[in-house]
Amino acid sequence: ALNTPTWRDLKAAFEDAKADVAVHGAILTGSGDKAFIAGADIGELAHADAYEAEESSRFGQEVLSLVENLGKPVIAA
Repeated sequence: ALNTPTWRDLKAAFEDAKADVAVHGAILTGSGDKAFIAGADIGELAHADAYEAEESSRFGQEVLSLVENLGKPVIAA
């Protein structure tokens, strides 16, 4: 599931990929054998208040916007 530490790791990885001229694209893979991404970490969100939930949503959108505007191909496999 996509929890806060995972979102932070994704942001850092894609920022690094964007800044590195030697990187010409990125491949994002999941681990495990059940699903590529199970979605949001519902357990984490269940303990969040409205403000925290909104901040989490905005941060996730920020990361997805970074991926969308990376300027390099991104493959989800």
